[in-house]
Amino acid sequence: MLKKRPYQILLAVWLLSVVWLFFHQTYQKQAAESSSDICFMKVTTGLACPACGTTRSVSAIMQGEFETALMLNPLGYLAAFILLLFPVLMIYEFYSGKTLIHNLHQGFNHIMRKGYALQILLALLILANWFWNIKKDL
Repeated sequence: MLKKRPYQILLAVWLLSVVWLFFHQTYQKQAAESSSDICFMKVTTGLACPACGTTRSVSAIMQGEFETALMLNPLGYLAAFILLLFPVLMIYEFYSGKTLIHNLHQGFNHIMRKGYALQILLALLILANWFWNIKKDL
């Protein structure tokens, strides 16, 4: 049987993400009027990080503004997918007794250890997204 600690951490991160999105949705207008940034990298360097705009992107997806979401940050689609998929997988695991999340994690790690081309491709995609965020002046 797997240890429960990784699942507790994942659940805590998921819950914090959902609370953050709720907070962002609730206070979006005030946040837009405020000039304060919460991104450590943007505050210290003045440059957007690769993840800048992801929260706003997920919020746009939740409002059905898919093109806006893509323009804010394509990582928002990945984040929204994970936020939707994770509770479904947790419920499935709870009722079936299977370890699907652990198996997915192990499979991903195996692919990443062997697939250097995939590692390079993912790094290039993150860099491209980062440069795009800087160019958009997020």
